[in-house]
Amino acid sequence: MEKKFSKHALWPALLIVMFCATNIWAAADIDTLKTRLTAEYIKGAQTGINGDSGEAYLARQQTDGRWPDIDYDAPRIGPLWSPMTHLNRLLAMSVAYKNPAYAAYLSAPMKEGINRGILTWNNRNVPAW
Repeated sequence: MEKKFSKHALWPALLIVMFCATNIWAAADIDTLKTRLTAEYIKGAQTGINGDSGEAYLARQQTDGRWPDIDYDAPRIGPLWSPMTHLNRLLAMSVAYKNPAYAAYLSAPMKEGINRGILTWNNRNVPAW
């Protein structure tokens, strides 16, 4: 049986790539990717992401970048994989940070929270990723 993935399932990971881009791509390619992703997903409406929820996620985020209600060791069982919630929250926080319609627009605490969350994700050995 072939698994099918929604194109929206990969966007949180691509958004994180935008923040953690390495020198694998040339600078112009990174800028192109960043511009396209920002234009498409910071709008929020097309993905159903609400930037207001980004502020709530920041308030509940622990100092180590995790959220206490996410089971980071959960096995991957279908599309409801608990650790994926971490990436979805980072996406909502990114919308709140980059969209001038939200109070957290370009706020230092939101940027720090996003960075903490990305570092946590990168430093954890998340199973079945």
